[in-house]
Amino acid sequence: MEMRPLLDWRYIIASIPRLIPPFFQVTLTCVVITLMVGTVFGFLLAACKIGKNKVLRHVAYAVTDVIRSMPFLVMLFLLYYGLPKFFPALNALNKMFFLTLGLIIFASCRLSEIMRSAYEAINRNQMEASLCVGLSVPQAMWHVIVPQAFHIALPNMGNLLVGMVLETALGFTIGVYDIMGTAKLINSGEYGAHNLEIYLAAALLYWAISLIIAGITNQLEKLNKSAHAGQQKRGLFQGIGRREGEA
Repeated sequence: MEMRPLLDWRYIIASIPRLIPPFFQVTLTCVVITLMVGTVFGFLLAACKIGKNKVLRHVAYAVTDVIRSMPFLVMLFLLYYGLPKFFPALNALNKMFFLTLGLIIFASCRLSEIMRSAYEAINRNQMEASLCVGLSVPQAMWHVIVPQAFHIALPNMGNLLVGMVLETALGFTIGVYDIMGTAKLINSGEYGAHNLEIYLAAALLYWAISLIIAGITNQLEKLNKSAHAGQQKRGLFQGIGRREGEA
């Protein structure tokens, strides 16, 4: 009797195309919506943390601490099983709603810490110098503070993006058929005959997506460094020109 190989690489390669459509239909959709909405709430939380209002600051830190100390799977279950008990109309919504909502809460709290730490890493004299040369506070924030904060926060934002993509894999626990959910469905339909191969195919796809995100982040870092160096060089030459003109 012919023995079945321990690992069927042909089955793994053939399974990857079956897992790509759920990535675009579910995973990418959830991540894009999370980035758009989560950035807004993350910015608001960060603004509360660095603001002067003590009540808002304590509330923002309390919310962040609670969410950060909770496993994403637990929060997802609380949203999926808890919210419909208080709002029965939510039972009619697609399960992707609860996954996306969980990701938004997850990302907002982490983005707020990334933004806060990036802002506090910038020398406070930067704002004072900007105001001294005639810039308004919004202009100083947009032209001076935000570019530097973005440069500092970019690596952590890339890590967060990878984390969000990986966290979507838990959506199958509530019946969302993303990459992992589809892999589980295929495995069930074949009665576990290729359980190792199908999950390895899913792992390879997640690995490839993470590499792409890391590559994009690295390119953005290089572009940001080049732009930052160019601005400093132009500022140096302008300063030399002014001194020569004064002389």
